[in-house]
Order: sequence, then structure tokens, then C-alpha cells
Amino acid sequence: MFTFSETIAWPDETEPTWSTGPGEMDKVVLEQAPDGSWSGTASLRHVPVAPTLGDLDPEMIASLSGTPASADALQYSLAPNGGNVGDPIATVQAGDVVLLWVENSRGSSLDPDIPSISGLGTWELLDPTDGTVIYLATGASRFRWSCFGFRASTTPTPAPVSISMPNGHIGCGAIMVRIPNAAVSAFATAKTKVNKDSGSGASSTLTLASPLDAANRAIYGAVVNTLQTFTKEAAHVKIGEVSHPNPTQTLMVAWRPDAFDTSSVIGWGGANQVHAMIGTELEQG
Repeated sequence: MFTFSETIAWPDETEPTWSTGPGEMDKVVLEQAPDGSWSGTASLRHVPVAPTLGDLDPEMIASLSGTPASADALQYSLAPNGGNVGDPIATVQAGDVVLLWVENSRGSSLDPDIPSISGLGTWELLDPTDGTVIYLATGASRFRWSCFGFRASTTPTPAPVSISMPNGHIGCGAIMVRIPNAAVSAFATAKTKVNKDSGSGASSTLTLASPLDAANRAIYGAVVNTLQTFTKEAAHVKIGEVSHPNPTQTLMVAWRPDAFDTSSVIGWGGANQVHAMIGTELEQG
């Protein structure tokens, strides 16, 4: 906070009461008269414009990879970057958008098994239809790939993030991304899946519904088979990757930071393929 000279002439002969709230700024104009005296005017609570999505750098801040201690586990916890499973996550700030992709697996029907998330904020499945997809791997196991998220209106108290299942599970993986100080008005989601137990290679294209706003950006979370040759569009930058040992899979999040984008192609060659992808479009606020 600056201290101004008592000789400055302010409107109504009173120095303004300066703003002190989070993110608030005051614009001050000082003018000197020919006689050397000074006058000042102020525009109070001049809040800076939030950065556009093209200016932001998403980052992976936590992940989960592994199998449970028992064959019918109901709850899993994430590990923050540089920490251990179940440690508090302390990197989320006010204004962030936080996204969490979750892969859960079970040895029989998975239809009702949408997980729930607790810790840090009020998590929501971004789209009840397109925010989750079931896919079938080799053998009897079935898998679900889901995308959750929340916007942090205030900086949350550091807390562990847990994933709860409605039924016993044989494995779970997750990857969490924060988008710092993002002005986002809405999400649009879309999903795709390719199930390939044998035969030639396959690829998949995911297309989001778009309001055609060049400020929007899309983020894609995908499950790929680590035994295959994986390819993605060159324009997309990988934000994070997590290897998941049950089954032999990799969870991946990528986005295109340099241009408006509503579709993505992921593919590979060979047999025994597993593929699910969910795209989330961040509609600029």
C-alpha cells in the first residue's frame, strides 16, 4: 500500500478508502498543475480481468495407480505430487478449475458403479451421460472411465481426496489436473470408446459440441493399452500420465493450448486393445 502526500487534493477533499479485498486493485491518476500542486483521482476496486484459457497452463497435481489391499475394496485415496497416498492436497487455489478422471474396474457388471469423490470441494460428474463410459477389456473384467470436476470459489483447506465405490472393486486409477485462475462459465463433454480384443488396429475420434468461441479450450482424458503403439494428434500437449498395473494400462490427459479445438483422435496398432476417452470443453467465462 502506498502512502500519499497530505498535500494532494482529492475529490471532496478526502483521500479515498483503498480496496483491500482479494484480487482487488485501485487505479490512481495524479496530475500536477502549473503552480506545482497535485490533484488525484481514483477508480476503486478495479478488479483485473481473469486470464483467458489460452494463457493458462494446466498441471497434474495428484494421481492414483494400483490395486487395493483386498479384492473387494470400496475406497481409494490419491497421492499428491511428491507425496504419499492419502496425503492432503494443498495446491488448489481460489479461482481454479479442478478435473479428476477416474478409471475403476470390477470382475462382473459395472453398470451402477459410478464412483463418488470427497475432499477439497463439491465434486460433480461433469455430464451424467457423456461424463462416464463403460468399456470391456480382455476377459471378464469391465471398466469405467469418468470425469469429475469443481470450481474453487475460495481456496480450500488442504485435504486428502478419496474415491468411494458402491461395490467391491479390483482396481482403480485416477489423474487430477488443476487449471489455475480460470474464468469458466460452463463445461461441454463428449465420450468415445474402442473395444478391440483381437484383430487389426483401431483409432477413435471424439467431437465436442461447441459454441464456436475461439477462447474455449478442450482437455481430453484417455485410457490406452501400454502394450500397443500409441499415437495422438501432434498439436495436443500431454499434461500428465499415470501407469496403472491392473490391467496394463496408461491413463493420460492432454490438451491443445494454442488454438480452439473441439475434436481429438487417438489410436494405436496391434491386438488386445483397450480404449476409452472423455473430452471436456472449458467454455470461456
